[in-house]
Amino acid sequence: MRWLHIPLMALWIAAAVVAWRAGAAERLYSRSQYDKANLAQREETLRRAVARNPFDAAAQAHLGETRLLAGDLEEARKRTELAMRLRATLGGAKQLASVYFAQKDWTRLIRTLNGMLAFQPGDPDALFRLAYVRIGQKQYEEARRLALRCLALNDPAPEMYYLLSQALQGLKEYRKAMHCMERFLLMGMGEVIEKAVRESDWAAYMRSWDAHLRKVELGLMNPLDATHY
Repeated sequence: MRWLHIPLMALWIAAAVVAWRAGAAERLYSRSQYDKANLAQREETLRRAVARNPFDAAAQAHLGETRLLAGDLEEARKRTELAMRLRATLGGAKQLASVYFAQKDWTRLIRTLNGMLAFQPGDPDALFRLAYVRIGQKQYEEARRLALRCLALNDPAPEMYYLLSQALQGLKEYRKAMHCMERFLLMGMGEVIEKAVRESDWAAYMRSWDAHLRKVELGLMNPLDATHY
């Protein structure tokens, strides 16, 4: 018994070292929140934090966010996936979805978005991205369902009317698609819409589309000739 204190003291010292490293990592992570305006400084601080404590999920996630902003998608993915394994959060899932979206990794993106919607059924970002992917896959009915679901559960957003218009065009419901596009234009275009689209001559576009649809409705034009996308 007289030597029992030696292994116990070794364990106590080891625990103290681990606690000190974790505390130091936490302090570095907290400091990084003040460095958001300076991405290079923030990244340096976060790298020191994860070096001290690789199991700090928040620091790993924010380092992934920093790399995403810098355009380094591979490290952003690696860091965010690690953060999600350490502690899954809705914010982490959204960040991971952004990485998969940028990488066009549709399989993982769809799985991540469905997981987000299982946790928060009305999440507008998840619904928008999933509708966007479904349109790309020509699953127009599913895209319409997702867009309508988003509009029913959230404040109307112009981006959803844009996607709904795309889905309706895919379903050959051209007049409804045109009305959705008008709503999109009246509400103002969100920043997520492509710059080329935002800078288009929409007044001329809508006049032309309406004229074509009128000809379709009068039986003077094939419906497929009235599409613009």
